[in-house]
Amino acid sequence: MKRNVKGVALFLSLIATMQVHAQHDFLPKEEWPQRNIITDKKISPASIDSLKKQNAFWYADKAFSEKEKKEKKTFEQQPWVKTIFWIIIIGSFLAFLITYLIKSNIRIFSKRNMAAMADANNEMPTNLFTLHYEQAIQKALQLKDYRSVTRLMYLQSLKTLTEKKLIVYKPEKTNFDYLSALYDTKIYASFFSITRNYEFAWYGKFDISDVVFQKIQQDFSTFKNEIRQLS
Repeated sequence: MKRNVKGVALFLSLIATMQVHAQHDFLPKEEWPQRNIITDKKISPASIDSLKKQNAFWYADKAFSEKEKKEKKTFEQQPWVKTIFWIIIIGSFLAFLITYLIKSNIRIFSKRNMAAMADANNEMPTNLFTLHYEQAIQKALQLKDYRSVTRLMYLQSLKTLTEKKLIVYKPEKTNFDYLSALYDTKIYASFFSITRNYEFAWYGKFDISDVVFQKIQQDFSTFKNEIRQLS
């Protein structure tokens, strides 16, 4: 009896196996049972951006960002980059300084050419220490010749500075030389002001109004007071 049961079971198994193979043989290929097959598929740019925004893919953008920072840092560390940077800064400063001096009509920082010095010397007194300043100043004031008054007051100031041994006067020296000698003194600022006034009036050959001359007189008065305080 047992042998008959085993035989029936084996027979049924063989029939089932034959039916499965028969289905594959007689069914069209497209109707075969589907299986999980991995195929190549293109991913759209939108899908890539979406994936990058996910926390799981943070390393993608970070790696690229670190690479950019490294390249930028390497570029900035180049010696020639720093050199160009400082050249631009220094050049800009010098351009600003020159423009300021030109607009301010300040010529005390440059040596005059020989022709200009010759013209000036023809109008200078033969002896700085023998000129009667007060008399000459009053005469020029009566004529409202403010240019000459400014010149005379400046020469008188140079005489005073020489007598107090604050400068060494020489006809060939420039105003810049005298400014340099007084740079570390308390009277430098006031002497700079009267020097600027003198350059403006005498060498600039500008007409000086009553209002402008009052300001010039005030600057000279301040300078004289500071000289007295040094005594």
